[in-house]
Amino acid sequence: MHAPVIDALFRALPEQGAPTMRFNFRGVQGSDGRHDQGNRERFDVLAAIDEAYDRRPRTPVRLIGWSFGADLALSVPHPAVDGWLAIAPPLRVISPAEMPAGSDERPAHLIIGEHDAFRSASEARDLTASWANTTIEELSEADHFFAHSLPQLVDAVVSQITAT
Repeated sequence: MHAPVIDALFRALPEQGAPTMRFNFRGVQGSDGRHDQGNRERFDVLAAIDEAYDRRPRTPVRLIGWSFGADLALSVPHPAVDGWLAIAPPLRVISPAEMPAGSDERPAHLIIGEHDAFRSASEARDLTASWANTTIEELSEADHFFAHSLPQLVDAVVSQITAT
């Protein structure tokens, strides 16, 4: 929840008029429960969507996740979601074939660093070639953690949020 990527987005998106919510998955940084390899963590995502929708029922929910959270976001269908934005998804926590975002007509946009050590943009394109309404953006010079590319990542996310 306090990783640099998530923190940068949590600070930047409200300035663009996008309400945000962040949370820890079960068992992370003192939260209740135990890590479950992405299985029960899906319930954490669903609970967050329900909470966001309850707070602002007429505001569409865009699921944005980074790394493990990106795979989980792509794995959760919910009628309140208007699309997915996956940042550096490893596409291996959950099999891409089992990710509901892949067969859904709502937009899915993946942002992957040129030097991501866990999944290259080229590999992601191959794994998601059959997905509906999916785009992949590669950020040059960026790695999985966007260590020296946070401003470019924030700009890319803001562009996606404000374009739709």
